[in-house]
Amino acid sequence: HQDRTFGPYLLDTVSPSISNVGGPSTSQWYGTPQTVTWNATDATSGIASSTLQWDTSAVTPVTPEGIHSGTITATDNAGNAKTQAVGPYWVDLTPPAVAVALSPTQPDGDNGWYKTTPSASVTADDGAGSGVAGIFYTLDGSEFPYTGAIGISDGTHSLSGRAVDLVGHSGLTLPIPVNVDTAPPVIEDIATDAQSY
Repeated sequence: HQDRTFGPYLLDTVSPSISNVGGPSTSQWYGTPQTVTWNATDATSGIASSTLQWDTSAVTPVTPEGIHSGTITATDNAGNAKTQAVGPYWVDLTPPAVAVALSPTQPDGDNGWYKTTPSASVTADDGAGSGVAGIFYTLDGSEFPYTGAIGISDGTHSLSGRAVDLVGHSGLTLPIPVNVDTAPPVIEDIATDAQSY
């Protein structure tokens, strides 16, 4: 007669629970990275891992740029897993791209001068970000809202553009020189000498 002892056996058939999921609002844009928080618990075997994976494949609690959703996965020490979807969250970390265009695109006079009045336009693109909230131009140190083609008068000028997106990021262009002289020279004080024949 032999006594056989079996066990102890450890049994965990219950998946972990995920609770207290917190993070940014899903209905507005943010201009800085946001962090998602949560609690994962398992009363039997305990938590082995708890991660957040984004649709970009990044595994981090910090929200990636753009509009993205993620999945929290909690796994206990017995191998039971629980998932929970989060998001979408909207994050814009990049300022708008701004461009200034002149018409004509190159000076039509000599030595870098326009001899006809040029016009300038400013465009901005925020890509997949929050969107452009305002476009501006700076002419000779003074900034104005951009509302349409800019006529540039005679003289030596400095022109640049700026745009702001909906989360407050500002994109800029470098200043460009614009030299305009549409008036021909003036010939003054023509003198003649009297001649006798």
